[in-house]
Amino acid sequence: MPLSLFRDRNFTVSNVAITTVGFTMAAVIIPFMLFLQVVRGMTPTQAALVTAPQSIAGALLAPWAGKLVDQVHPRTLASIGIAGMAAGLVVLSRLMTPSTPLWQILVALAASGAFTSFVWGPLSTSANRNLPPHLAGAGSGVYNTTRQIGSVIGSAAIAAVLANRFAAYLPNAASSRGSAGTWVVPAEIADRFAHALSDATLVPAAALGVGLIATLFYEAPKHLRKAPQTEPANH
Repeated sequence: MPLSLFRDRNFTVSNVAITTVGFTMAAVIIPFMLFLQVVRGMTPTQAALVTAPQSIAGALLAPWAGKLVDQVHPRTLASIGIAGMAAGLVVLSRLMTPSTPLWQILVALAASGAFTSFVWGPLSTSANRNLPPHLAGAGSGVYNTTRQIGSVIGSAAIAAVLANRFAAYLPNAASSRGSAGTWVVPAEIADRFAHALSDATLVPAAALGVGLIATLFYEAPKHLRKAPQTEPANH
């Protein structure tokens, strides 16, 4: 790995930010799937379909967001995207209760997915825009590796947090077998189980805060920098 890659500020910032995004994407899915299947009694297929609005919203806005990458400062797009993702996770965590109407969860997921379209493009483009051609391959490899490292750390971290929250809210609780092969918790402890999952969902939101701070250090790409104005010559 050529360490000279990190001399470029935007490359370094993008790697820090994508690590937190990778952390978040891997971490949030675990407590959310547990919530849908164990608290709400959904099958794995039903739970997967609930996340569809998030992907659809991101895909619909991705072309528009892609056009803005070359027109708007990467700090603006990435910070809006990451801040929106974090806010969406906070809202989602508050909605993770046994009685929340499903449509509210779907709206929160769609909003969060819309903001992801302002994350992937700006981060990846900014990571490689200033690199010389002979380092483009290495830069892309490092960028994707840091994203995967973030995912691994996120998976491990959320497992530890879930264990802690379950121990705090449900020290002696046991689940029961539900219909369609799902595992559901008894109604009398469903609220506490959901609360533990809700608390865990705030961890990836906090990780995005680190990514948001990192994006504030982006430099404007050369084509967006104002050319220095020369003073008129005196005659």
